[in-house]
Amino acid sequence: MFEDTDFELSDLQRWRKLVLGLCIGVWLFLGPQLFFRETDIYGGAPRSPVPEKGQIYPVHAHHRYLRYVTAKEAEDLAFWRNLTPTAMGISVLTMVFVLGTYRKTRPKR
Repeated sequence: MFEDTDFELSDLQRWRKLVLGLCIGVWLFLGPQLFFRETDIYGGAPRSPVPEKGQIYPVHAHHRYLRYVTAKEAEDLAFWRNLTPTAMGISVLTMVFVLGTYRKTRPKR
């Protein structure tokens, strides 16, 4: 039934391999970026506001833990929180499209 879609990675055209590699690269770059930024805030930011240092902006690190950061840190975290899911979602859809539209060429008889 699914014989037309069975393939090995080596069967793919070079451009498809390149696109898949770039999509995986997006995952490997953006995922850890957001995770480590949140981890830095979780471990280094205070649990209560510190006006002397400008750490008065509340953020939730790892979706749960309230920490207070500077305006620049809050903007930076918001940027990565907006970019990461969007870029990862686009890369997943791209991978699905690239693999879903592939058809193995049959030898001529």
